[in-house]
Amino acid sequence: MLTLLELLQSGGTRTMAELADRLGVDERTVRRVPAHTPGYRVPPLMLSDDEALAVLLGLVAGRG
Repeated sequence: MLTLLELLQSGGTRTMAELADRLGVDERTVRRVPAHTPGYRVPPLMLSDDEALAVLLGLVAGRG
């Protein structure tokens, strides 16, 4: 979802097929994402040092 939001916020016009291809999903999946709030931007993710470390360790553990 965040990747889709980033693609949409980067500007320009994209087709459903382009979005689906970039996301590695079917066009129907992209169509089903709610987009009711034009101009809405997700605030930046703010993490403390401990939270950032926990996310990093979780990602590393998930790879193994």
